[in-house]
Amino acid sequence: MKYNSMIRKEDIKKVKDSIFKFSICMTILDKNAKLKKSNDVIDSIFVCLINSDLDYDDFIDFIDNVDNDNILDLSIFDYGGNIDDFIINKKFSIFVKELFCKRPVGLRTPNCACGEGELMCLACSNKIIKANKNDLKLLVINPETNENEEKIMELKGEEARVFAYKSGENFNIDVIKICNKYGLTPNISKKTNLKAVELEKSCHLKYWNAELLKLNIIDRKKFLIEWIDEIDKNFKFNNISALDNIIKNDIFNQSLFIKEIIKHIYNIMSESNKFNKLVLLRDGTNCKIILNVIEFNSMIDNDELIIGKDFFRINQNRPIGWYVN
Repeated sequence: MKYNSMIRKEDIKKVKDSIFKFSICMTILDKNAKLKKSNDVIDSIFVCLINSDLDYDDFIDFIDNVDNDNILDLSIFDYGGNIDDFIINKKFSIFVKELFCKRPVGLRTPNCACGEGELMCLACSNKIIKANKNDLKLLVINPETNENEEKIMELKGEEARVFAYKSGENFNIDVIKICNKYGLTPNISKKTNLKAVELEKSCHLKYWNAELLKLNIIDRKKFLIEWIDEIDKNFKFNNISALDNIIKNDIFNQSLFIKEIIKHIYNIMSESNKFNKLVLLRDGTNCKIILNVIEFNSMIDNDELIIGKDFFRINQNRPIGWYVN
């Protein structure tokens, strides 16, 4: 082992000073970052070095390799796959995978947690930088102009959550108004005991199947459209033809309805954040790259993405969303 419990303080300081300078250079840290944030990031990278059995000289070698684009093959963000297959210099394989797992609080803001893989991406290539609104920017060469262009990546780990911007609390208030408009009766939420219009909850499927039958087919469709539109009034639900199958044979197909909810939320997120691709890092062994809304929709429709739990918290001021993987 190159590191042990008797490591000299001066050696630790030398390594941590180098990590700090490296972190500033790679946009991992802002040069004016508070001490608590800086220490959190520096300690995270330092632990990665220890766990990888790398010393100061190895870290300097790593920095040189980063400068020469010899750590991470950035084509992974075009094709996806196992990160291990895209590590160029295998000397640093363990270190890169250690960085993948670290989620230092100091890397992000209090309201925006750092995800798995984010530290790794920023540390392994100087062509990946932090964006102001989204997760990361990838600098790529435009073959026509031979100049760098920025491609925005929305980075997600395991159980990625696509989200809109309306809170669960406000959404519930608005859909109850729609419910009243059509003369329907809200359900009672099992967890909060509040009135709600939880069309997305499997425990209320039987209830809403019966409630929807109180409406004729035209009003049934209008009600479902208006419910989805309340997710964000700036984005109108446009896959109207899908409703035919959702209420086919007077049966409310909740599974299909959920898919439309998720696709609509992703469209809102994509248009609002203006990112070029969604990167699902998952656990690092099977990364998936989604280039546009059409591709995402196709993956949802064809069950290529696993639909997880909803994130509709009707008593909380947190954005509604849904987990996918």
